[in-house]
Amino acid sequence: MLAGYGAESNVNQNEQAGVDYLNKLFQNVPVQDDSARVSLQTFASGKGDAVLAYENEAIFAKQQGQGFPYTIPSKTILIQNPVAVTKTSEHQEQAKAFVDFLYTKQAQKIFADNGYRPVVSGVTSKNKFKTPSGLFTIDQLGGWTDATGDLQARELHPPIPPRRVQPSRFRVDRGTGIGLGLATMYLSIIVLIPLAAIVFRAFDNGVSGFWDTITTPEAWAALKLTILAGLGVAAVNAVFGTLVAWVLVRDRFPGKRLLETFIDLPFALPTIVAGLILLSLYGTDSPIGIDLAFQVSGVFMALLFVTLPFVVRTVEPVLVELDQEMEEAAISLGASRFTTFRRIVLPNLLPAIAAGTALAFARAISEFGATVLISGNLPLKTQVAAVYI
Repeated sequence: MLAGYGAESNVNQNEQAGVDYLNKLFQNVPVQDDSARVSLQTFASGKGDAVLAYENEAIFAKQQGQGFPYTIPSKTILIQNPVAVTKTSEHQEQAKAFVDFLYTKQAQKIFADNGYRPVVSGVTSKNKFKTPSGLFTIDQLGGWTDATGDLQARELHPPIPPRRVQPSRFRVDRGTGIGLGLATMYLSIIVLIPLAAIVFRAFDNGVSGFWDTITTPEAWAALKLTILAGLGVAAVNAVFGTLVAWVLVRDRFPGKRLLETFIDLPFALPTIVAGLILLSLYGTDSPIGIDLAFQVSGVFMALLFVTLPFVVRTVEPVLVELDQEMEEAAISLGASRFTTFRRIVLPNLLPAIAAGTALAFARAISEFGATVLISGNLPLKTQVAAVYI
């Protein structure tokens, strides 16, 4: 906003011209993201004809293989990032030494190689920075307080939304009560009552009868196979599901949308049909010479197929929303790619990975259709719990 306003107003010489420009600009803006990195991802997904972002974002996109052509306006604002040592720091000397290091040619070259303009002279970089003829600073617009205050006071389109006051978390109005009651009734009919009936039926003969039933050799073998296979499938999905999600979000390649469709295939395909396909492909008459029929490996393959989307679809939106500026900061300070992933990316992905892994495990231990054909339903060997029940 400030770059466009400053350029069109001739650095506050004609304020109304700057405001008129912003009004026209907002009428053609379909998305206003929270950060420049998120806006770049939105643009890369196909939203919009152009994106207004920082120079370093354009350079970052080029380094990542996203060859977006970009233009630096002849009039634009200079981004100035302040840095200071807090008075309450327990490590004053180290902090001051670090700030001093940031202004050395060695540190400035790291910044420049990652798309940030160096602030000291004599720094050589693989990135070539052109200085616009009409480069201005926030001070020339009156400083942050005056510049942002003036824009907020004007009638811009869309207007800056007022701050919303969140209602009390414990307050339930009449509409919410009705909705909550309907939701509870629906879940009870569809989920809770059937589950209660299953538990009640399981203990028809008491606790001893239930224990005798699940400890028979056939039942115990089926439970052991199901749980171990489910754990193995969940572990594989945690690793490769995250890898697939990473590729779909961070990489651009031909056939990406087709791959997105294939990821959801296990959701759309009836599981019994999936079992028939797997039996045709990995059965005794396998066209690729791999026979997994009536073996534990066949059960494992079937469970991998039906649980494929869970981790991918839970991790993918988190990756999309993840602010990559933290990764850039870590890399600019000398962290390796692996360290950046381990210390920055992975902690943010762990809740989604755990959720997707749990869903994959739950689906694996309850799967029937995909395993009933390829397992052969052999007691004590390939019979899974769902088929045994």
